[in-house]
Parts: sequence; C-alpha cells; structure tokens
Amino acid sequence: MKFFVRAIVIAAALATTLAASQGQATGIVAGRVVDANGAAIPAATVMLVPGASAEGPSRSVPDEAERVLTDDAGRFVFSNIGAGTFRLQANKPGWLAGTLGQKRPGGAGTSFELGDGERRNDFAITIWRPAIIGGRVTDDAGDPLIGVEVRAIKQVFLAGRRQNDRPTRAKTDDRGLYRFPNLEPGDYIVAVLASALSEPPGFAGAIGAGQEIPPAYLETMVATGSNAMLFDRATGNVGPDKPLVASLTTLAAMPSADGAWPAYVTTYHPAATAQSSATVFRAQSGEPRTNIDVTVRLTPTWSVSGVVKDAAGPAVWHAVHLVPAESGDQPIIDVATAVTDSKGAFTLYGVPPGRYTARVVRVPIAPGGRYGLVGGTGEILQVMAFREREGGPAISPDSLWHADQPVVVSDRSIRDLAINLREGVRVRGRVRFEGARAQPTAEELKGTRVSLVPATGRADGPWYAQIAPDGRFTSASLWPGRYLVSAEPPDGWYLKDATYQGREVSTRPLDLADDLDNVVVTFTDQQRAIKGTVQVEPGAKPEEATVLLFPTDAKLWMDYGRRSRLMARTRVPASAQFSLTLPPAGDYFLVAVPEESIDQWQSPEFLSKISLMAERIRVAGDASLTQTLQLKRIR
Repeated sequence: MKFFVRAIVIAAALATTLAASQGQATGIVAGRVVDANGAAIPAATVMLVPGASAEGPSRSVPDEAERVLTDDAGRFVFSNIGAGTFRLQANKPGWLAGTLGQKRPGGAGTSFELGDGERRNDFAITIWRPAIIGGRVTDDAGDPLIGVEVRAIKQVFLAGRRQNDRPTRAKTDDRGLYRFPNLEPGDYIVAVLASALSEPPGFAGAIGAGQEIPPAYLETMVATGSNAMLFDRATGNVGPDKPLVASLTTLAAMPSADGAWPAYVTTYHPAATAQSSATVFRAQSGEPRTNIDVTVRLTPTWSVSGVVKDAAGPAVWHAVHLVPAESGDQPIIDVATAVTDSKGAFTLYGVPPGRYTARVVRVPIAPGGRYGLVGGTGEILQVMAFREREGGPAISPDSLWHADQPVVVSDRSIRDLAINLREGVRVRGRVRFEGARAQPTAEELKGTRVSLVPATGRADGPWYAQIAPDGRFTSASLWPGRYLVSAEPPDGWYLKDATYQGREVSTRPLDLADDLDNVVVTFTDQQRAIKGTVQVEPGAKPEEATVLLFPTDAKLWMDYGRRSRLMARTRVPASAQFSLTLPPAGDYFLVAVPEESIDQWQSPEFLSKISLMAERIRVAGDASLTQTLQLKRIR
C-alpha cells in the first residue's frame, strides 16, 4: 500500500511540475476508502470539499467540490490542490456515506489544513453498510395487509429523554412484505400506521381551483404538539353531511355515524397498540433484520365530534389532532385528524378505546413568510415555513392559539366535545452587557437573538424574541410548557446568564403557563474556557477521542433542551489539545472517551456509566481551567 501511494504521489508530482513552474496550485491529497474492517472499497466517489465543517456527510455538496473514483484497491488521489481547509467525503450506492475522521455512522468528521504545495497521502475514509429492516404485516387471520403505511422510527436520546427521530416510510407489497434497505444503525421501533383523516364537505371548495389551502389549516398542521405527517387527501363519503374520510390503511368499511366502526388501528411491532408497549430493537450495520413482523387487528373504533372556538367565535378550517395521552407533546402520529367546517364543527373517526388529548395549536406565520407543503414521492409530507423576502420582523406579532382537551373513549362515540382556544404566552425582558468593550450599536443588536427553547428537546422551536434598540425584547407567542432561555450574542460577546427574579433560567427550565416579564439576559466580553490535553495509549490517536462535560448532579441530565450550557462535547484534534466553553458555576464530570462509543451519549444510563471513570472538576467564578485527561475505553 505504501509503495503504491508513493508511486501515485511521485506520478502526480511529475504531473504538477509544469503547473508549479506556471505558478499554479501543486498540492496533493491521496488516501483510501475502506469499510469498518479496513477492507478496500472500489468505485466509491470521493469528494474534496472546501471548508472547515466537521459535521457528518452532507446530502448537498458544493459545486466547487472535486470528485474522483477509487480504484480496485480503494485508492484515490487529488492533484493540483491549492492551500486551504478541506474535508473529504465518500459515498457509494448501497453504503452509508462517510467523512474523514468519522468513527461511527451518523458521527462527526474532521477537516484538515493543506499548505501551499503540501502533499498528503495518509488519509483513510470509512463508509458503512446500512442497517436493513424488513418484515411482514398481517391481520389477525394471518392474511397479508397490502399497501399499508409502515414507518421505521429511530430512537434517540435528546435532553436525557428517549425521542423519536425523523421516520422513514415504506409500503407493504402484495405479500404484505415491507423493507427499509438504507437505514442508519441504531435503536428502532416499527409502526404500521392507520390514522384516519376527515374533512368537511366544504373544505375542497375552500381550497378552490387555485389550490390555495386555507391559512388556518396550514397554521394548525405545523407539528407543534402533534406530528405533521400528512397523507393523501380524504376520499369517500359517510353520514348525512357527507364528510370525506381517508386512512393510511385500507378502509375495511365506511365509518358508522353512531355505532362502532371495525377498523385497523396504528400498531407497533410485534402487535402493540401503544408506543409504550412497542419493542425497541437494535439494527446493526450490514446485519439485516428481516423478521420484524407486525400483526394488525380489526378493532371496534368510535368517533369523537365537537366544536372548536377562539375568542372571535367558531374556528374555521382548523386541524384537530387526537394524540395518545401517553405521548405528551411528541406523538409519532395522530390517532385521528379532523378539519373543522364553517361552523367550527369536526368529527374524528377510527378512535379505539383509550385515553387521548384533542389538541389544536395555531401557529401564526411571521410577516414576509408563508406556510407550504413539502415532501412527496416517497417523502413524508409536512407543513414548513418559508421566508418570501429578507428583512422585516423575525417573529409574528400575532398570537398563537392553543387548546388541549382530555378525551376518554370506551364503548361509544363522543358528541359535543367543546374545544376552546386560548392565547399563547409571551416572555419579555432586557439584555445587558458587561465588560470593557463598547456597547453594541442598534445595528449590531439586529443580529442578536434571545430564544425560548423547549426543555424536553421537542422538535419545534426555538421560539425567538425580538430585541428593540434599547435592549428590551418580547418573545413570539408561545405554546405553554417548560422552556429555557438562550441567546445568540453579537460578535465578541458571550452569554453569561439569564435570570428571572434572581433565578438562573438558561440552565433550569421555566414552567410557562402565563406571560412572564422582567427576564434579564447578560452578556460578557470575556471568553473563558476549560482547556487541556488528552493522553492516549501507544498506537492510538488523539483524534479518536471526544471530551464530554456534564454535571455531577444526575437530576440535571434531563430537560436541558437540544443544546445546553451544562452539557457539552468536543472532538479532540490531532494536536490532542481540547477546549470547551466554561459552564456555569458547579460540579462537573469531565472525561475523554472514544468517539465511536458516544452515539447515545445523552442517555442518563450512559452518563451514569462513564461518570465512574470521569474526572470531577469544580467551576467557581470566571477563571479558566486546565485539565489533563486520559482516554478511557468503555467496556
């Protein structure tokens, strides 16, 4: 291998002699693409991408990225490369893409610096076989269910809680078989979805020939407190007022206006009708799991109907989401979804016995923006916000409206359910600056954002606050819940703390049920850090390690949002020197572990395990800290 690469580099060097004499770029980048066992991968596409990003493989690669194919021994070479910062990315059909320095599927890679005329021939990029999940969907008689919607939902830990990651969809074939051939390895659940959608007869007319969907419908389908997995428009008639009804499975019969409707209900592998009873299983790289079968049973279901009102009266063309009570604010999918008519009336169909929440959350769009449907052709349709022009307010001055109405279904339909929308809450306060630097100008404050971050790691948000030239801010209208205050300061400034009535609220959640005033966000011009060195055993490389920081108090391992000042990680570079922003005062664990072992590092179980091998440090005041760590292997 060394001989061959040396030959490549010599040949490339000869080829670039003329370029060098003409003042052109003469750098060389060479290496191999291999699998997890170190075996060569031929015919892989390798991309040399300008830039210092250390993220994992990107779906979109800049046009300026150079591309080559590996030879039969997995080797590649780029010649005539100018000085700069680069990353290497490789992919091949039937494989998961990888970047230079990436140690696990879904992990982060590293970038590298190339000097003027420098020649590097020591790069190795790993790519992985995907995980594969498959199985058969049958009814209670063992007959296949054909054309039903199946979702593979990766289970991840965010904010210390098990969460549902972005799902992947498939449909069963004429044998009831389904297959997910290209998944990232990890923990999964599989669900066969049977949610029912009902629309009033006037809804199609409201959309009209121009196909303009009513704004209220889009504003109530943005996945705040529900999951905006849309499917084909409803078809079929039922009842005297002729609502349209569709389901993600075949309708065994049309819904009854009053009696029980035998219908298939959402079912999780192997035959559970509640997510809490679903079997979580591990899908490994290159090890197909083809026995993930699901048995779906016909179940007596009922309807739930009522009226939605806001302060102005009937809420027209609003989506009503019926979600399992156990799912809280992060359901996988609605049990049923209904659209209100011109009088605010709705009917949810296909509801099996159980405890639910009928939820409506109407999220207004900011001026200069719009909501629209994205997805289609194999993707999951969802409603997303788009900015139609730059400038203008970043948040809407209009209020969010919301309602949660408990529903218990036993052996009969429910009529006359009243859902009354309430106005959302707002957080107000001011920002202040401490330090020797000049106070930011009004223009610089435009780039400063205070935000409210859902503490549970909910996917919606952050919800931003508008900062006035005098430093005062008012948040967007929020869905009530538990939030942390965060901020993006101007250049040269750093978040020191956020307080409400003397209590720190950037690291301890606020329970927002009503408007909140007088939050103070303080920035400082002093950047302080925990710096140090990671020592590794002979034969190991520092860049194999990641440094983790987390509190010694296990109660703080949950509900800290998607990013936290208390929980941090950083990849160790080849220099073995690491740096982390100094967290708030307190006692912490600090540990260096292999990057390949931290795919679920926000799991309290994982943190408890590595705390036994971690160093304990105390942060007191604003002084920077220095710490030497030994790489710890997890067993």
